[in-house]
Amino acid sequence: MKPAQQAAGEDKDPAGSAAGLDAAESQPSSDSQHGSDLGIMPSSTGHGSNFEKFSENDIILRIECITERQMKLALAVAYAANALATVTLFTEFGMKFSLAATEYVQPALGATKTNLVIGAVGLLVLLWIAFLWARRLALSARLGQSWKHRRRRLSMLVMAELGVQIINLAFFIIPNAAFIATPCSRAFRWLIGATAGVRWTCWNTLFMLICIHAHNVNTWQPTESESKPPAGLKTESSAKRTETLVLDGPWMLHWTKLILWFVTFAVIIAAVTTTIKIDWVQTTDSCGDGGWQCKPTASIQAVFGLIIALAGAWFVLWLFLIYRGKWHLYGLPYADHKVANLFLRLQERSRWIFIVFFSLSLALLWYVRSDACASSIFSWLGLLPMQILATLNIGSWAYMMMPISADQETPVLQMRLQQFAWTRIQHEQVQRQREKGGHQEAPSGKPPPLFCMERAFAGLYWSGLVYDSHEAEQWQAKMAWGYELLGLEAHELIWEHRLDTKALLGWGPGGITVGFRGTASWRNALSDLQAWRIPHPPLRGVPYYSRPTVHHGFLRAWLRDDLDKRVIHRCLALTAAWTADHPGQPVPILITGHSLGGALGVLAAYDLAQAAAKQGLNVRLACYTYGAPRVGNHSFAADHEQVVPDSWSIVNDQDIVARRGKLWILYKRSGHRVIVNTRGDLIVRPSFAEANVQRIPGGGSIQQHYLASYQQALLAVCLAQFSAKRYQEGMQGVLALSLAARPLAVLFQQDFGLSSEDMAELARASESTPEKWRVRRKQMRTCSGAAETWRDAAAASLI
Repeated sequence: MKPAQQAAGEDKDPAGSAAGLDAAESQPSSDSQHGSDLGIMPSSTGHGSNFEKFSENDIILRIECITERQMKLALAVAYAANALATVTLFTEFGMKFSLAATEYVQPALGATKTNLVIGAVGLLVLLWIAFLWARRLALSARLGQSWKHRRRRLSMLVMAELGVQIINLAFFIIPNAAFIATPCSRAFRWLIGATAGVRWTCWNTLFMLICIHAHNVNTWQPTESESKPPAGLKTESSAKRTETLVLDGPWMLHWTKLILWFVTFAVIIAAVTTTIKIDWVQTTDSCGDGGWQCKPTASIQAVFGLIIALAGAWFVLWLFLIYRGKWHLYGLPYADHKVANLFLRLQERSRWIFIVFFSLSLALLWYVRSDACASSIFSWLGLLPMQILATLNIGSWAYMMMPISADQETPVLQMRLQQFAWTRIQHEQVQRQREKGGHQEAPSGKPPPLFCMERAFAGLYWSGLVYDSHEAEQWQAKMAWGYELLGLEAHELIWEHRLDTKALLGWGPGGITVGFRGTASWRNALSDLQAWRIPHPPLRGVPYYSRPTVHHGFLRAWLRDDLDKRVIHRCLALTAAWTADHPGQPVPILITGHSLGGALGVLAAYDLAQAAAKQGLNVRLACYTYGAPRVGNHSFAADHEQVVPDSWSIVNDQDIVARRGKLWILYKRSGHRVIVNTRGDLIVRPSFAEANVQRIPGGGSIQQHYLASYQQALLAVCLAQFSAKRYQEGMQGVLALSLAARPLAVLFQQDFGLSSEDMAELARASESTPEKWRVRRKQMRTCSGAAETWRDAAAASLI
């Protein structure tokens, strides 16, 4: 088995023979354009990534290119709203038990003053946001800027929410101000009833708008009469994808929600009219004294029960729509529906609390001890906790969805950074084109790094080989596949026995590869647990400010018994020898590892890059880690990005090791994040907003940390190219992978049931008759292979 076989395979790479990712930008493809949400083209589509060119006449939404700081601000406001509303709710709930049941005027005066101040501040905030929206829309109209259909539709819904909450706050302020002016007026019950009816109608309308938002991210199959696309929405021929969202359809798709709205509205009217007819009894002459009888009638209690039940109905409808939409989006390409996925997960994270908190507030502030006058005060004067929650939440939502100019914060750069290559030969072609084309977005002034799927598979396999080094009989057979995947012809195992740290070095015409073993013994586990930070050598930066610090256990394992010097010196010697055999060419070096091995790989990549630079060696170093924990603080992560820009931290969905360990602000992930999952999604360099909403709060999976699970996730990405989730030319990309190296072809044959010839046939069939590959796709099942199975198959086929 010779490395030359790999080169031969790459020569056959149809993707590699194409112009590459950036070249395709000037050749729009309808296959990539359809379904791209908000008018944005796919941001990571493998071979031939396209995206819509943004002009100065385009209006985009802030959420499409929101920065980390802006997203953190919006999330902080939303979390603060939840916390403040909860504290207010339970404070008022406690006050109900500290007041006599007949006390009315004095407690009401205190509550109304608080309501008035908070309501006025909230109203001013929302009016200011509305003013910013109006000013931005006026500027867009004056400049002749245009809307895409989805952006316009989303903006209309957000503006509707903003307007409804402004009305809600206005009718929250009116009764509170009136009560302060005339606390004993008999006409006040008419005013409080009428304003309460308006406010509850606003809540009802907000619940409907929230459900419309949730419904909008569901897929929609238009009838022939509805097949004409809205203005600004790109379409395809029937031979291509036809997935559209409800967001693309007419407003009439939401008419059924009006039924629940009118039913709830009728109950609200009944509640208001019933309450207005009740005259609370005062048993003393002075209205400021106690003696008020505020016990509600059975009819009022029943009507309020109906309101809570209908709020529950809204919640059930929202749950159904949001999770059906989530299920629909799971089956569609993430890149084509990136903003829809982001929008859905933000709703899932923050919108459910609207309806739940409304029901909870009404239950606690009205039903518990309902005969106390304080219950009437806190409920009929406006549900202050709910006003706080809605005002801050809607304000935060409006900020994230605010229109901005495309030339102000364009998402085009983010899209280019999220592109990836299927094969190494394509990766090299694209990077050369970027150098010639002047794409200098990286901080170093060089073209930004590009993620490579072939290298990801190869690094994963090599990371697994380090775990198998004790299997002497079959290890050499398994190693043969590693040689072929990486273009190697020899290897060496460096073992530091005291802390049981292993590094596997391989070298050959394909370059140099170094893999570190993850946690495999109790001594490795002790290294994992030593989580306090120490300065990263050499000492630099200002203490507690800019000094790079790293995990004590990881650094100790890397430095113990001069393991670092042994690995670095050996790599430098191999680099010099490779340079002598390939003069003028940069030495390809791949550092890889899983779990603890990934953390060691991060430290090794930094030191090796520094050492090579000091000796003036021309190296092209890449670091691919799998499930690696965070290694150092923010200063170290920034330093690492400068020294090793081509560094990738691959995270399998909810992997608890890779997702956790941040310890608030103590640790920061090194390298560019790549998120994969068994649904077939591949998210390269996700924005802060994308990465944040992909994480399940409080969740985490140890099973998804296993090396076998990483293989399943990478395989799922490839398998998805033969489904509706495929990227543009995704099938051709997987075919190129199978031709790049025989081990990958065997893996795909084993897990997909598809040979390279089958994939080539399906790729050709999909260009004209999608039904051909759809029939074949029914025979496929979810990826079930394990990393051990792959390596064992290698041994079996080569013994």
